[in-house]
Amino acid sequence: MGVYSWGFDEIIKHDPNVAGPNPHAMCASTDASFEWQKKVIDFVLEWEIDGFHLESADQGRCTCDKCMERWPDQFEYHHHITSLAADYIRSKSPEKHLCTTLISWMDWNLKLNDRNKELLVALSDKVDCIYDQGHHSCYLKESERQEFISRLHCDWGTSGGVWVYPPFRYHRLNWFLPYAQGTGRHIRSLFEDGGRGVMYYQGPVNNPGAEANIAFGGEIMSNPSQSVEDALSRVLEELYKPKTPEALDKLVKVFVKAEDAYFGNMDYDEDGVHLKTLKAFPGPGELHISFPVAGASGPPAYIFEPNLTLDGRAAYQQGLQECLKEVLDLEGTLEAEAKRKDLETALLNTLTIVRTAVDAERGVGKRSYE
Repeated sequence: MGVYSWGFDEIIKHDPNVAGPNPHAMCASTDASFEWQKKVIDFVLEWEIDGFHLESADQGRCTCDKCMERWPDQFEYHHHITSLAADYIRSKSPEKHLCTTLISWMDWNLKLNDRNKELLVALSDKVDCIYDQGHHSCYLKESERQEFISRLHCDWGTSGGVWVYPPFRYHRLNWFLPYAQGTGRHIRSLFEDGGRGVMYYQGPVNNPGAEANIAFGGEIMSNPSQSVEDALSRVLEELYKPKTPEALDKLVKVFVKAEDAYFGNMDYDEDGVHLKTLKAFPGPGELHISFPVAGASGPPAYIFEPNLTLDGRAAYQQGLQECLKEVLDLEGTLEAEAKRKDLETALLNTLTIVRTAVDAERGVGKRSYE
């Protein structure tokens, strides 16, 4: 549920009492805005729902003079309106599960300070889980996570460290990007520090990478103490039904190699946190395969700068070629042959896209028309 934004555009247009400089966010300095928020909550409560995911910041905040004077700090602004919404829901339906996310509550390069932490401890009395989603970076330092979680009265979670956001209209076999190692290590570490929430992103199940990522998330969250390798092996054994231990081992190596071939070649700075040409956003966190252009999916942004340089693309191409060879060798060794074929197709299509980009930049196959 949007809190003061997300779906309030028409209300803002037609009610000057809630309008501020931001056409997408109601003004927090007027009581009329909270009355509208309550109307929306009351409307939703007419249905049998389990709870609310409260999200206030994705479309910004009101920046009128009154709001800026009262809440010059963005974090305090979003804490205030989220607390209002949570209190109202609790007063109307105390059994509902409430969670909230900190996405865009502050700049991605900033970390929680003592005041931010005090506000979150207070908010933890009002909700059941707070998510430090980490679209570009988690706001809570990992070194401070265990101690801070112990102060909360609710659960703490993330979005699993890294996830792939699928394109809108790509054919579902046009990319293959598993990330079990990245999210698995993060979830295990989060659990060890006391975290008990994961807002796990999914994707189209007819993409082999997305299918395995979804199943892996369920497996590792059901038993976070197991190794990432064991969890991935269990998932691939169930999905592909290999006929021999050797076939399963080879299949696991394909998923691991494909992940390493991409994420291991991203153009990170020496700090391992920022892409060299994208200092404003640590990452990757949420990795988009493509961005929409004129209502359709655009080019495969994830294989280009700032994510991969030409050398990175070439290394990724080499890794995909090795994976494809392994999958071709697996023919006849898996009970789920149709899934193996889809995996082969996804690898071949991805390799073709990456190789085309590499060859074009290197001038391979150019003809002279002089």
